[in-house]
Amino acid sequence: MCYTDLKELQKLLEARKYKYFFIESSHGLSGWVLAKEMEIFES
Repeated sequence: MCYTDLKELQKLLEARKYKYFFIESSHGLSGWVLAKEMEIFES
């Protein structure tokens, strides 16, 4: 997927029906998750 800036990337992801999330925690984990589908399970 080619893009010139973050706004263009956002439009491409939305047009292709991707969901995107930024994850960050106090333990140093950080990054992006891209998904076409998602399910949330309660434990």
